[in-house]
Amino acid sequence: MANTFLFGIVREITQKLASLAADEVALAWGLGEELRRLEDTATTIEAVLLDAEEQQVRSRAVREWLRRLQDVVCDITNVVDDIATEALRRQVENQITDKVTRFLSKPKFQLQMGHKIGNIRKRLDEISADARQFNFINRDSDMPVTRERETYSYVRQSEVAGRDNDTENIVKELLGDSSNFELSVIAIVGIGGLGKTTLAKCVYDDKRVKAQFDLKEWVYVSSNFNLRKIIENIIENQNPDLPLERLQILLRQKLEGKKFLFVLDDVWITNPNEWIDLRDLLMVGAKGSKILTTTRSESVSRIVGCSVPYKLQGLSDDDSTSLFMKCAFEERKDKEHPNLVAIGKEIAKKCKGVPLAVKTLGGMLFSKTEEKEWVSVLNNDIWKLDESEDGIMHALRLSFDQLPSFMKRCFAYCAIYEKGDILCEERLIQLWMAQGFIQSEDIGSQCFNELSARSFFEDVNESDSEIMTTFKMHDLMHDLARSVIGTEFSKIQDQKQDIPKCVRHVLLARPTFPELLLKFKMLWTFKWLFDDYVSLICVDPIIFSFRYLRVLDLYFVDFEELPSSIKKLKYLRFLNLFGNSAIKRLPTSICKLYNLQTLILSETEYLKELPKDTWKLISLRHLSVTSQQKSFPERGIGCLTSLLTLSISASRYLESLPNSMQNLTVLEDLEFSFCTKLCLSRNDMKGLYNLQRLSITNLPRLVRIPLGLQHAATTLKCLYIGYCLGLIALPEWLGTFASLRRLTVINCLNLTSLPQDPLTLVGSLKFFLVCVNDSILPKFRFQIIALFMRFPTVAAKEDCSFLSICHLGINDWMQLFVLLDQRFK
Repeated sequence: MANTFLFGIVREITQKLASLAADEVALAWGLGEELRRLEDTATTIEAVLLDAEEQQVRSRAVREWLRRLQDVVCDITNVVDDIATEALRRQVENQITDKVTRFLSKPKFQLQMGHKIGNIRKRLDEISADARQFNFINRDSDMPVTRERETYSYVRQSEVAGRDNDTENIVKELLGDSSNFELSVIAIVGIGGLGKTTLAKCVYDDKRVKAQFDLKEWVYVSSNFNLRKIIENIIENQNPDLPLERLQILLRQKLEGKKFLFVLDDVWITNPNEWIDLRDLLMVGAKGSKILTTTRSESVSRIVGCSVPYKLQGLSDDDSTSLFMKCAFEERKDKEHPNLVAIGKEIAKKCKGVPLAVKTLGGMLFSKTEEKEWVSVLNNDIWKLDESEDGIMHALRLSFDQLPSFMKRCFAYCAIYEKGDILCEERLIQLWMAQGFIQSEDIGSQCFNELSARSFFEDVNESDSEIMTTFKMHDLMHDLARSVIGTEFSKIQDQKQDIPKCVRHVLLARPTFPELLLKFKMLWTFKWLFDDYVSLICVDPIIFSFRYLRVLDLYFVDFEELPSSIKKLKYLRFLNLFGNSAIKRLPTSICKLYNLQTLILSETEYLKELPKDTWKLISLRHLSVTSQQKSFPERGIGCLTSLLTLSISASRYLESLPNSMQNLTVLEDLEFSFCTKLCLSRNDMKGLYNLQRLSITNLPRLVRIPLGLQHAATTLKCLYIGYCLGLIALPEWLGTFASLRRLTVINCLNLTSLPQDPLTLVGSLKFFLVCVNDSILPKFRFQIIALFMRFPTVAAKEDCSFLSICHLGINDWMQLFVLLDQRFK
């Protein structure tokens, strides 16, 4: 990674070297002493790295010293991986031969490692000696993460601080005199981070606005004003091959005669003709239709036809201070620290009314009660830098600099995504693990929660099944990630584009593979942003050129064959083939990727089967698969005893699960979806003693919940069942699931039985949702009333057979019983 992250990387390397020096394999190869000497030198360098990273801003010589160190650290990482991979290979061989590992069976490998380690140690010794000329001083280590994540509702409330008047003004414009015009545009203009999108959301969700318009749509535009994609978003088109002519017809059909409101968020456009093309297509709506845009540029507001834009101002000092205190202190705890409140007011002023800066710095200081830490932020040199239009970046960079080193790397790695992408927490954590930034999913979850609480991530949203959590990054946070990762990342869009020499992570955003990229042998991430067919000629160079890849992401890239040479990517930990609609088979050699932690084969609809040696992937922790298999072999998925998550989707021929599934004793998340022939048997899920989340969607042959699920009675937290038309009953024994916090049953229209005593069922639940056939609803009258009575606050919707228990006000009680009485008459 960039030089600012080296401290954390070197610290991890010294820990790995210490562990490896004492490892049985290393000792058997006679490498223990060399590894210990390497560790000693690395420890000496680690002690002065924090000071070196600070001095690099002022010294070119220090920057060059850090660059040399970075190259050596990468080589050390590869050597450590080499030894660990060889140990994994031997572990697999032992399972085949049932013989004791013969450590000296490959003297050539042993000699190669000894030679590599010796050369690296000499280079590291030279770097250590050169450090003396800089007079580095020993510095304290990284600060630990000490805070807990803020609740989602709390963050949402703090987002809209000080914007009540702005919301009211925009709503009045939307509902005002321009209702007689066929189509009018309102533009919210302001610098990045000012809260334009948040304000637009408040307006979009306002009850008066909802009542005024027949149709509402939200479209994120960003820097690429693409007419086709905007239309696709509005009509919710999922077919990328549909011609533009057909798309515009569907758009006109959807809008004709309707009064609509479209929010176009974060608009950047320089060509008026592009806007005219879109506007003309939208002119079929009813009078009073509106477009609400957010943009940083007044010139954009003029292009879209808004002569008087709404110029969003910064928060007042009082609102900034109020928002800062909400983010920096637990509720009412600010009263206990008047000295910090005084300092906080001055910090809030420096943010110049920009909510994102206020929230970020407030979140950074959450739970810190040492006055010197607050003073350090207030008097930091970064405030003295020249301010640009988006001077907010100073505040964001300051917050970034306060993160622990490993968390800096985790955040910076988000640069591989594009602006506006809807991201997945679980997938991001898997990528962090693949790069070695974190060592477990639990640490990754803590890191994600901390970054979210500090406003590096936003719009965090859990799915109903809680198996997937989505989020977004503010555009400025994305800019920050790209800035701090520096030349370690490159997005390639042009065949002859300059590529930094020290690039490690590449996002290829073009259909063909540039030959210039082939000389960069040390890539750790290759992500191809191209959802179409490519030939094998384009896939081969990736494997033959980038032997050190940790992440290979070919999301929605279609090709018919994965080369057998894939086995050469021995460091690979993350392989994504999601949505490949051409591939039919995987080579057996893929099973030699002993380091592979995540394998994504979802929506590979023509994949015949998994390789017979899949069981050899002993490091695999996350597997998603779509295949044409009728059944999985006993010596297959069920032997992947490291699996934490398993998703089987759209496997339309799958009829049964192997008995060996009971070996997945550490499995936490299990998902079945759109497996139309799968009939879960009585003993399925038997032995899954650690299962925490189970999601079952569109399994028409599911009649009853498998009895084997009882093995997870003390661990299951979330149970989601949706669109299972064969399900007729929820079992009585669900009432014994003491850990169950969330139960969702949706559109199981033949469900005719709930547990007789619903109070035992919901005793520990925090969320309960049932949607059943309206004709059988009266059968559940007394059970439903009992369920409502069990919770202190409730809500019901009368528009469909939809019952929800959630946290609302006590005033809903009378309305609830009126609704229930009306429904059951």
